[in-house]
Amino acid sequence: MEFHITRAARDKYQFDELLFSYNGNVIFANFQASRNFAHKMNQMRADATDPASYIAPGQINALGLIDEIFHLVLDEYYKANGISLRYALYAHLEKSLGKPRLIAALRSFNQLFPPLAVYKGDLSVDEYLAGITAGVPSTENTVEELLMTWLTNVNPAVEPYRELFDDSPLHKNSAYLQIVDGIQIFFKKQAPFGPENQDLVTMLRTPALVVPTSLTGQLAYIRSTWSSLLGSLLFRLLGGLDLLS
Repeated sequence: MEFHITRAARDKYQFDELLFSYNGNVIFANFQASRNFAHKMNQMRADATDPASYIAPGQINALGLIDEIFHLVLDEYYKANGISLRYALYAHLEKSLGKPRLIAALRSFNQLFPPLAVYKGDLSVDEYLAGITAGVPSTENTVEELLMTWLTNVNPAVEPYRELFDDSPLHKNSAYLQIVDGIQIFFKKQAPFGPENQDLVTMLRTPALVVPTSLTGQLAYIRSTWSSLLGSLLFRLLGGLDLLS
């Protein structure tokens, strides 16, 4: 499971490097990793007199699981409608924003949410963006991760954990929101997807719109509505719901 963490949060909590994947996301391979992650946070921010201040491992696991499911849905969309759409999306953004503004925003995103090699100083942001990540140009991969990070930030249920993935620094200093708008415009013109025949971004937003205050409720919605898309992830989702309960 995975979701982006800011450089500041990584510096503050000194999360285990093994939790991070090649592109700077957090990976929760099992529930124990979620417990360790929550423990790191609770050591620094929990108030012993306020039980509500404690970070629950089940909630951390749910955050990562929802993000992983969103990546799976995006991959399934490309499989169903053509992998060339990934490049077409990037070309659409480059045309609508101009290459300098687009690259500047992607650079800002990777500075705020650094991939592991960038965080460790092995690569500069520009070197990372010039490369290929898992067979996909890192520029196109960053567009996808930018969308996922925005989806996390507009989910009301994640408010207690916002310091981990706060995207507000990007709002004023880059074309971040214009990229999000461009992504939404692009997918509204593409084939609908999913059990409710929605455009892709609307589909990904729906769990948080239907159950805005509960990660448990969002996972339950995904289980009941998207189960045909999830494959083996369905069993992990069921395990995540068990951990929450």
